[in-house]
Amino acid sequence: MDAAHARTNRLDACKCRSVNFGVVVASGELKSPGYPTNYCNYLNCKYEIEAIPHQSIHLSIISFETELRHDFLEIHQTFTFANTQYSARVATLSGKNIGWPSFASSIGSGFILKFVTDSTKTFAGFHVLFSRINATSSTNSCPPFFYEATGEEKALPSPPTNFAYFTGCAYMLNTSDGHSIKLNLKWLSSKAKFTVYETENYQVSADYTVSPLSENIGSMGATPKEIISRTNSILILLAVVQRDLLSAAARNKFIFEAQFSRTDSPCKCFPRNHTIRTDRPTTLSSPGFPTEYCDKLDCETELQLDQYVVDSTHRNAIVIEIHTFNLEHGSDFVHFLDRWKHSSKHLISRTGELSTSRNRFFTFCGKSAALRMTTDSTVTNKGFNMTISVMQKKDDCRCKGETQPLEFSSSGETFSFSSPADCGFLDCFFHFNRPVTALDTDRIRLVINITYTFKNGEEEFLEVLTNINNYNIIPSHLNERDITMDTVLEKICENNLLIVFEIGYKFSKLKIYNNWLSTYSFEPVLAQNGTEEITNDMPVMIWYHLAADINRHVAQFDFDYKWKSICECGRLQLEAKKDVWKQLTSPDYPNHYCNSMKCQYLISAPQGYVVVANITELALEPNEDVLAIFDGTNTTDPRIRIISGVEIFTDLLRSTAETMTVYFETDVSITNKGFVLYYTASSASSISGPYHFIKEASSVNDRSNGAGKLRGSKHLGIISFILLLLITGIVISGLIYYKQLLCFANRRDRWHGLIQYLGSRNEIMDIACPESTRLNAHVGTVVEFNMLYFATTIDFFRE
Repeated sequence: MDAAHARTNRLDACKCRSVNFGVVVASGELKSPGYPTNYCNYLNCKYEIEAIPHQSIHLSIISFETELRHDFLEIHQTFTFANTQYSARVATLSGKNIGWPSFASSIGSGFILKFVTDSTKTFAGFHVLFSRINATSSTNSCPPFFYEATGEEKALPSPPTNFAYFTGCAYMLNTSDGHSIKLNLKWLSSKAKFTVYETENYQVSADYTVSPLSENIGSMGATPKEIISRTNSILILLAVVQRDLLSAAARNKFIFEAQFSRTDSPCKCFPRNHTIRTDRPTTLSSPGFPTEYCDKLDCETELQLDQYVVDSTHRNAIVIEIHTFNLEHGSDFVHFLDRWKHSSKHLISRTGELSTSRNRFFTFCGKSAALRMTTDSTVTNKGFNMTISVMQKKDDCRCKGETQPLEFSSSGETFSFSSPADCGFLDCFFHFNRPVTALDTDRIRLVINITYTFKNGEEEFLEVLTNINNYNIIPSHLNERDITMDTVLEKICENNLLIVFEIGYKFSKLKIYNNWLSTYSFEPVLAQNGTEEITNDMPVMIWYHLAADINRHVAQFDFDYKWKSICECGRLQLEAKKDVWKQLTSPDYPNHYCNSMKCQYLISAPQGYVVVANITELALEPNEDVLAIFDGTNTTDPRIRIISGVEIFTDLLRSTAETMTVYFETDVSITNKGFVLYYTASSASSISGPYHFIKEASSVNDRSNGAGKLRGSKHLGIISFILLLLITGIVISGLIYYKQLLCFANRRDRWHGLIQYLGSRNEIMDIACPESTRLNAHVGTVVEFNMLYFATTIDFFRE
């Protein structure tokens, strides 16, 4: 009873109890749920202290302890503009040793506190006191928070040098759309810090690292200083670094002197046309570079060669070298387009950072091209800077086709492409569309076989792009490709690679995630040559990139593609034969099966025989996709087994007569690999093995038979124990092999692998490499030995 009551109290303590302190509440306190014991996970609590005109609110942190960089207390200041209340975050607290900060609101402003926790560690939390005071002295109240910038230059009010709060004051300056804010910081006390943010950047998630537009520390910065925003709103945070020396060092009575006004935005688009000359390179930078670009940009420029054809055997090409690239990942892009006559074709789009990309060069094949920069209305970063130059190339150092990408719209074709030994820069695209003869209702799959030989260039890779109906976004963190086991371990160790193994009875697939950490790791991660098969249910684009010094090697690629019908059940009437094991698989195995399928197979054995089935693999969507086995000719006959999810079978399934029905049904959501079932015919009079529906024959009149069974069970126990020892030895040997395979040394760094092994009894075994380093990655591995299944998870770490 007491324990249940304690649990109830603990659950109640986890409730936020979000509180609003109205204008009648002169003072009070705020505590995190459960304080002073640990708070709970997944909290999102809100506390508001309403504003009163001509009054200021003082907020004091009495106690504070949270998980650093995971659990946060956000302090937002409220303000009223045009009879509407707004709020802006002015501080974020996390961790333990933050001191005992005190905050003073602006006159007529209030506070909103938000306490957010994640699912990991918990600590004591926070205890906060607040009180209201009349704003009779500028030493204990901040100036008004919100200001509207106009064409007239205005002074930004400053607290006096004897201001009582280290945390300082906050200001928000806004102006009309299409304009920016010009802030002239004329003087700053040597013991004060004056930081300017684009408001939208500072209001992002608390765990996001925000770069200021300008950071000024009085003793280190030079004034006067002009600051021009990239958006129409900035947030200014003023902090007192050392109050004791503030008054003595000040030349006047105030901490800073600044003026602000509205100005034209510096984020005008770059020129719409650039002529790329053969005698000198062209530099192109994002608007606002090297500070920050702006919101809602849509800037496009056409690149035109001043001379395309050099002579009968040579042509010029446009080559881009990217020096700086830092865009908001997944939201802001630079799009690369091929121009032909009066139309443009999209090739790829870049986002994120250059340091985590595989290439910094890009080559256009035609006479003209286009670059287009688009940004959203949220975070802005540094932008990009690139050099555009002309490179003379032989006619055989070109991509196939007049324009890029080269389109393929037939049901199948074979073609080749090569890059000669004296060819160093290429970017070629092959776009495989659905056949023009295919109907919208046709369910087909693209199968591409590529036989390749690389030049072993510094920047050389073959990329499969599958989201071509949208943008072909180069990932800023991961680049994934399938390769064969022909890649030797020594080659893997030469590169910064994250490895994913999918293993059956042998290594069947190995995925390489390249360029995780090194700035420029451009060694080819594919084997120097080999053959690959690529499958996809939607159109695919394949991109070959080369940027390298000329060497003696030739790159050769042979493509053979076709669109195959999928989602077909196949032959439904199957014949089982004695001593012959035939295979039945889910449609399109080993690829994923399709949605909305209903397949019913009838397996028939000769007269006097029964059907025996052995399910060796099963991976279905749990509770939604099913495989059912029936003892007879239809699904209305007695059911032998119905299965869903992932399951391991140790028993054979057996019908009681000549027929067995196998029924497979899927829904409209998740798909999986499917099933593999082997079947044969067995004499109805012969019984061997642990068949389903089999009962051991016995004689109640034969006591010796009972003793024989006892002895047999002992023998069976001994045999089972020996088999268990053998299996355990195989598993331990396999794990030792994985440790040896995964704990390898990179030429720049040491790697650490943590392997968790899940056996048939849910046992956990850890194998750790000697040195612990941190790499934010997770890899899943599945290992199958005969009829046993071992699920393994591997975590890599790198400091």
